[in-house]
Amino acid sequence: MNLPLEAPDKFILGKIKNRFKSFGNVISMKLHRAEDCRFVVVVFKSQAEQTKALGANGDCLFGQPLLVTLYERSQSQYLTLSSKDNKTQASVPHANKKRLSGSHHVLNTSPSRLISAEKDEFPRQSSEEINDSEPQPSRMLFISNLDSDITKQDLLDKFGRFGEIVDIYINSLPGAARQFAFLQFACISSAALSLKAMNGAFLGKCQVALSFGTIQPTRCVFVEGLSSFLTNEYLIQRFSEHGTVEKVLYSRQRGSALILYVDEVSARKAVKVTRSLKITGDTIVMDYANDSFQLHFCQSILGDG
Repeated sequence: MNLPLEAPDKFILGKIKNRFKSFGNVISMKLHRAEDCRFVVVVFKSQAEQTKALGANGDCLFGQPLLVTLYERSQSQYLTLSSKDNKTQASVPHANKKRLSGSHHVLNTSPSRLISAEKDEFPRQSSEEINDSEPQPSRMLFISNLDSDITKQDLLDKFGRFGEIVDIYINSLPGAARQFAFLQFACISSAALSLKAMNGAFLGKCQVALSFGTIQPTRCVFVEGLSSFLTNEYLIQRFSEHGTVEKVLYSRQRGSALILYVDEVSARKAVKVTRSLKITGDTIVMDYANDSFQLHFCQSILGDG
């Protein structure tokens, strides 16, 4: 367990493959998100190789220990492998998450700080029907191949010119020559500008690689690119198409808002459907809002007066 939740799938799979190929011939490998868990299924050519791979249990990867367990054939009702196209599909019941093979991390979706409003009932879409694992523009920027001596202040100096930065996290391991980092911007457009300008640039002695990271789903979403003449009532009506909206916190000055849904499934549906959508002629973009960003957004509005 303890996969970095915000890292792109390709980065996770690349690191896992490099670690597990030492145990034998890896036939297939796929990263899954199911409800509140993220895990990787690795299929080896032989059972002996699979058994050897258990030796990776507890290994330090991404700065934290992995949890590796053996897949049991009797669990086929939870995970099926199609020999026709070599694709892996998974459905993870709450009571059986620990029994699945591969590395996994339980997501932490804390209750929102926003105040509830009037509720209406709308049709729901199950979480299994929503696939939002594809890379999308987000407020989170992932930076890999960083020099080991790069600091938060260095990143703030280099990337702060593109927009307000909410948080910086650097994964630094003692003795490691390289490290990676996550930058959480206050808006998606700032992250996009940074990606365009800095991908492939040199920071110190190393040429860094940038990509959009993943903000883990919550029931609160951030909307950017709104017109200043909209109202809270209009936004509640507009975004209720995807589920019951509890609260809208709208900043006309910033052209952005927080939309709080009654559940995470509704928020995931809204983000999936309206990643890039026009409202009254303006193209909006959406992303999830974690607790730290919700607090930052509220404080920013108070600071605007």
